[in-house]
Amino acid sequence: MIRQVKAGGLRHGVAGIALVTLATLGAATFAPAPAWAQTDDSANMSTAIAIFDEAKKLQDAGKFAEAIPKLEQTLTLISSASAMFRLAECYEKVGRTGSAWTYFQRASVQAKKDGKADLAADALKRAAAIEPTLSKLTIQATKVPGLVIKQNGQDVPIAGLGVGLPVDPGEITIQATADGYEPQTMKVTMGATAESKAVTIPPLQKITVVGGSKDSGSMKTVGYILGGVGIAGLGLGGAMGFLAMSDKSDAEDDPALCPEQKCTPAGRDKID
Repeated sequence: MIRQVKAGGLRHGVAGIALVTLATLGAATFAPAPAWAQTDDSANMSTAIAIFDEAKKLQDAGKFAEAIPKLEQTLTLISSASAMFRLAECYEKVGRTGSAWTYFQRASVQAKKDGKADLAADALKRAAAIEPTLSKLTIQATKVPGLVIKQNGQDVPIAGLGVGLPVDPGEITIQATADGYEPQTMKVTMGATAESKAVTIPPLQKITVVGGSKDSGSMKTVGYILGGVGIAGLGLGGAMGFLAMSDKSDAEDDPALCPEQKCTPAGRDKID
């Protein structure tokens, strides 16, 4: 089921909410190494540096959209405050303000770990400058066992439900699933500047089992629709076949042509 939803700053000191936000909006998977200088994986180090250098050239040339995937790839190999900061800058340039805010925050945290106080402070200032423009989405859902909420394919921590989290502008697809329940899908479009919306996901309905098979109203409907299309798709050939079957039935029931269901030559010609 897909529902279209029409419209209706987190501070770095609020650690719990900030962590939920970072987990929700983070687009890359981060390696456990806290900084480039402290990694033990020389292969990841050399690869990350090469990709990061390419990303810097693209960013410095104003090719922000092209630099983004390379910076994201860098961060799948190793954690770097500089790469996070540059990624945040690129996100901001292409209008992905929610992601930009998140990565400025991450850059600040990483820079503090690395002992780079100036970079940490600069990242916080940049995050604070974006914060008044952030659009925020609040997702509400009735919890059921095994509930999984995804926002544009990314898991939303259950702790994030009911919290206004910064998001990128544009269309957002929200999916709610749980084993043994009918899934729900909703869509909402977020504005570019300081828009707040709330989405309430309808309670998931249990899938009932009838006669050893799952009974789903939506599947029945699809079956009926597909069946209707199939009949319509028969076209003239299907219609002629139907008329032929009708003629055959009429002939077999005609005692003059097929007495006692034993057809005369005339009856056989009528059937054939």
